[in-house]
Amino acid sequence: MKIVKLAISNIAWDSRLNEEITTLLKINNVEGLEVAPTKVISDPEIVEKAVISKYKSFWENEGFKLIAMQSLLFGKPHLSIFGDRISQKHTLDYLQKIINMASMMGTNVLVFGSPKNRYIKDISDNEAYNQALEFFHILGEMARKKSVSFCIEANPVAYGCNFLTGTLETLEFVKELNHPSIKLQIDTGTIFINNESPHDILEKSYPYIGHFHISEPFLNLIGKENHSKVAACLREMHYDGWLSIEMKNNLLESDVVAVKQALEFVANTYFDIKRGDQ
Repeated sequence: MKIVKLAISNIAWDSRLNEEITTLLKINNVEGLEVAPTKVISDPEIVEKAVISKYKSFWENEGFKLIAMQSLLFGKPHLSIFGDRISQKHTLDYLQKIINMASMMGTNVLVFGSPKNRYIKDISDNEAYNQALEFFHILGEMARKKSVSFCIEANPVAYGCNFLTGTLETLEFVKELNHPSIKLQIDTGTIFINNESPHDILEKSYPYIGHFHISEPFLNLIGKENHSKVAACLREMHYDGWLSIEMKNNLLESDVVAVKQALEFVANTYFDIKRGDQ
């Protein structure tokens, strides 16, 4: 039995392990890769076309599709979706470079989490909400021109966020924004840490889902939380999009061991595949 629509984020391993990880992913029938920009080039503000092309070619030649990008504002704590127009323009200008990079890699989904870059400081909640609507409308237009979509992810308070911290709250924002290039990102780590109902979340948000992360709170090793209810809901709703494993690296004695363990758990839980069945 073949796992389809399964991807994994490259934040789960050190880039020096790419070749070893590639073999492991193939064995487990992973077909997609989610990419953090800074795992490709050190500074996305300097678009190195040759480096991006080489990275794209490596993974595509190995049979993988680059399906999404995440950690879009990593290393840019000074950028924010809030503030005056000049401040917002700096953030939008940087995200335009991320959009261009995604376009070069053939990636059409951009996950917008970035809890620290959407922290409300010196304005009211109402003003922040209105600023965010304007910001994401502009961002949506930028994305539309390059045929990509931004998927807004709820970030819990525990992650240092105070704007769109719950999944249903984020869903309502996406619905009010009503832009074809702005969709909802589902993250199981958020569902678990907020003690949200998987069935309620997926039933209400299904038409608006642009991407889906299988994750744990604080990006810990996949398998500590009970994912069975989430998996059952996805089967019930006949979800046919990508499921992307998201976890940090340096969790076990080696990243290869951690990725292997996560893949086995996901195969068993989300695809009902036991070891040896593949």
